[in-house]
Amino acid sequence: MNWLSSPAMALPENEPVAGLFAALELNRYGRPLGGCWLAWDPDIEMLMLCFNLYIPTSDVVAFNNTLDNFSASLKLVQSSLNEEQLIETRAGSAAHFELA
Repeated sequence: MNWLSSPAMALPENEPVAGLFAALELNRYGRPLGGCWLAWDPDIEMLMLCFNLYIPTSDVVAFNNTLDNFSASLKLVQSSLNEEQLIETRAGSAAHFELA
């Protein structure tokens, strides 16, 4: 098995816990990342976007589509984990936990 991976982003210094919760939410059921997932890389202290791909069975079209989808997922992760959205997510999560 081969894999694609790319640094997605560091956790925000002001909101690292909210960043982890947002990453877990994106990982949930493989949606909305199209089969990709986020993992923590302790060596570079960043979230990594990862995807498994068996390259020997991929044709050119499938490989190009995989790269396009991987790139779109990377952009989604980076936009979802910006600090402004993390603050909103954390506020929403706190309200959810209070109701539960």
